[in-house]
Amino acid sequence: MGWLSLVTAILCSLLLFRLAWSDLLHRRLPNWLVLILCLLFPLSTLAMGWSPAQMFPHLFVAVVTLLFCAVLVAMGGFGGGDAKLAAVVMLWAGPAATGTTLLLISQAGLLLALAGMAAQRSLPRLTPGSRLHRSLSCLAPTPGVPYGIALSFGGLYAVWTVLSTHP
Repeated sequence: MGWLSLVTAILCSLLLFRLAWSDLLHRRLPNWLVLILCLLFPLSTLAMGWSPAQMFPHLFVAVVTLLFCAVLVAMGGFGGGDAKLAAVVMLWAGPAATGTTLLLISQAGLLLALAGMAAQRSLPRLTPGSRLHRSLSCLAPTPGVPYGIALSFGGLYAVWTVLSTHP
């Protein structure tokens, strides 16, 4: 991995951590962070010498993901920010890393759902204002799962895979 790839991977990692944190605390994924993560893909791959033909399969996977997620959003099963982040994560993953990325996202999502259920059950028994109460309250008060965390986890794998396997 060259220095440009390393800097890009670190920057993308910071963006993904920030997105996960925002989703955990506010249940929002800021569009500008997702856009920066998206724009870093063509910039970094062009800098690594990729041709547009090498980028096309990644773009195809991202578009298919966005269309699938749009259906989930329309059915109320997914948030719009989650759909956009999922498409960007799959842009980075491309066809080669799609399976593993989806598996990691699914596993992280399951752990988040279980943690949310545990937090909802234990929160009423804790002393309000205690450190544990404050920590768990970000998982329990609002319905749904902050799936941006799981998507960010998969995004870390996708970004580091793409940038470490290409010179």
